[in-house]
Amino acid sequence: MECPSPGCPTPERVVRDGWKNKQQRYECKGCGNHFFAEGKALYKQFPANQIAAAVDMYYSGMSLNQVAEHLEDTRDVPEPSKATVQAWVRAYTQLAKQVMDGKVGLDGTERTATGKRVLADVGDHWVADEMVVRVGGEKLWNWNVMDAKTRYILATRISRTRNTNDAIAVFEQALANAKAPPKKITTDGLASYVDAVRAVFPNGTQHEVADGIYELVNNNRSERLQGSFRQRIKTQRGHQTRATAQEYLDGWAIDYNFFKDHHALKGKTPAQVAGVAEQVPWTEWEDITRLGGEVAEVELKEHTAKRKKPGPKPKITSVMEAVQALNDAREVGKAHARWQAKRSPTVAAVPKGQSARRKGGRGKAGAGK
Repeated sequence: MECPSPGCPTPERVVRDGWKNKQQRYECKGCGNHFFAEGKALYKQFPANQIAAAVDMYYSGMSLNQVAEHLEDTRDVPEPSKATVQAWVRAYTQLAKQVMDGKVGLDGTERTATGKRVLADVGDHWVADEMVVRVGGEKLWNWNVMDAKTRYILATRISRTRNTNDAIAVFEQALANAKAPPKKITTDGLASYVDAVRAVFPNGTQHEVADGIYELVNNNRSERLQGSFRQRIKTQRGHQTRATAQEYLDGWAIDYNFFKDHHALKGKTPAQVAGVAEQVPWTEWEDITRLGGEVAEVELKEHTAKRKKPGPKPKITSVMEAVQALNDAREVGKAHARWQAKRSPTVAAVPKGQSARRKGGRGKAGAGK
């Protein structure tokens, strides 16, 4: 056990410090902080393992409300809000994508960033397909490109149209994430794919059009991928813009590539078969939520000053004290009168017994005139 406090001079000087709330407590002799075995995730108020469980449940198909309720029921923690769960998903999805793009290192900091994308060692046969998704009441298109051998998702994209430019964009993304271009690409025969394959793969990549599900030349692997995605988005109702839908799709692709075992791959993940797991050794979402380390869950002792109750007023024992008390009372009265004059000059200027009305009425003092 080491002290998780950032900047601790001697993090190895840790001793046990009893139990509290059924958790083992530790004390760091280097910085003096007390913390529990399960610290809080960096910049978060929950432990990394609980945040990881929330992200995993979300990408497994649970809604934000279901994730929050499940955490309270099974993890014995206060139920986080829907906005909190959504913030966790977005933050760690973006962090994982930054690592894959080479903008952030494996320790979660830009200091160790390589500046190079993580490339997948895929096969020479890719499959591509598109499907309709509803986002904010609008019909959009979800594109995906997957390697047929490793089942590794190379590209995902949300677009408003499905023309040649959209097909070119998703193929360019796939090519940027692979070590080598494919020899053959199978699609459903959309006309946009024809020109896109020629534009992105000019070195003789064959474009194969699937005849049907039960035919020898088919696109079943891509169709199966789209089916998996449809199952996941049944309970997703919070995507109101194309940007939020794209964020979800990026996180779902990471979840699919790294954390989902495939029977066709003999129990391995696409990232393991494609050699990506050797470069980024993630086996669960907790590996991502722990990027950057954890902060010590320091115990804060409250020092509340007790207010003293006012005691009895001192008794007057002489004539001089009585005169002084009377003068003090008069000064208090004058100060109050000055405060009233500043607060309401019109009311303060009217003599006592007269009405403060300016027009259309009489006060008690002027009633007999």
